[in-house]
Amino acid sequence: NNIQSRTCSDSLCSLTQTCNTDCTENWDCSWTTCAAGDSFSYPFDCVDLNSCGTDNNKPSPKKCLPGDGGGEGGGGEGGGTSCSAWGKCTANYNIES
Repeated sequence: NNIQSRTCSDSLCSLTQTCNTDCTENWDCSWTTCAAGDSFSYPFDCVDLNSCGTDNNKPSPKKCLPGDGGGEGGGGEGGGTSCSAWGKCTANYNIES
């Protein structure tokens, strides 16, 4: 019936909400850049464009492929971080107008 409810007797509480079981998650994420020695590219700043309120199909880390510099998920659209071994990290931003 797609309706979830809770009713309390003495505490005067009542909660009713409609459950949308037909919502399909549509995730838009940025991805970390695969630097030398990295095994995975990780999603961040993810937003479900359909606002389903669930994260059942939220993207998981993707394996970096040798020599691609970006893993399967691209390379960190909108910027990334490049770090050397135990050194300083530098942010790399690409802003287009």
